[in-house]
Amino acid sequence: MAVEILQDTSHRIAPVSTATALEMTRELEASPLFDGYRGSPAVDREAVAEAIVAVGDLVAEREAIREVEINPLLARPDGAVALDALVSLDGELHDDGDRRRDRRRNRS
Repeated sequence: MAVEILQDTSHRIAPVSTATALEMTRELEASPLFDGYRGSPAVDREAVAEAIVAVGDLVAEREAIREVEINPLLARPDGAVALDALVSLDGELHDDGDRRRDRRRNRS
């Protein structure tokens, strides 16, 4: 789903609990799609919430992380998986002792 086009998002300050992450999924206008649509099975909303919690925990634990973007997060009946992720770091200390911005891409 193109959340950028639909602007269907929910925001909190990290870290968040699983209960809060579940609440965030229910705030979305697309929330009914999580429960199945036109014969498609419901997706694992709990797994989506766990992914939100994991990203929030990572950001809260690592001061160098400026931003994390997961797009798309594939939600399925048997779990959720990040198909692509972008982590932006701010002021990373490199082996040469120089601090500079770094952008890394991690493809799952």
